[in-house]
Amino acid sequence: MIYRKLVRRLHPDMQNQNQGHVQNQSHGQNQNQNQSQNAKEKKNPNDRHKKESAEKKQEVESAWRKQMWGRVQECYKDKDLKGLTKLFQMTLLRTGALRDLTLTEIEESANWLRQELAILQGQAAAFKKMPAWGFSRKKDLAPLIRKIEKSYQKDLKAILLEIKDLEYQHFILEHC
Repeated sequence: MIYRKLVRRLHPDMQNQNQGHVQNQSHGQNQNQNQSQNAKEKKNPNDRHKKESAEKKQEVESAWRKQMWGRVQECYKDKDLKGLTKLFQMTLLRTGALRDLTLTEIEESANWLRQELAILQGQAAAFKKMPAWGFSRKKDLAPLIRKIEKSYQKDLKAILLEIKDLEYQHFILEHC
């Protein structure tokens, strides 16, 4: 049942059908609005920026829906009901359809989001400790350079040994 609800909200074909239905209803209105809007845009360039911002927001929303749909498919394939439930709750929260959630589900969502936030904060803290995150703050790069050079030297020695071994085997094959 949850999967079907997610399909209705996230499946790409359902989104296209919903958009097509809305577009058909408002086609006549849009033509009139486009004519007046083009005249307004010539007078006020800020309207064009608002339109571009709205288009960017729609692109972000579309990418989010695509990502969520992929996650739904993974959970469905793995028969992960708990995962599907979380994704459904996240979808309702993201789309502002809170009236479709019970109070218990909202509390579960809040707890789950707190846990996810704690995990992400832990990952961010771990990433900040990695050398790549702070390289611009390092004033002395010599230790990092030595570490990298040592690694490359080790790899170079291994490669040179393999080359010598291959040359030896080639020599043996030529003289047999």
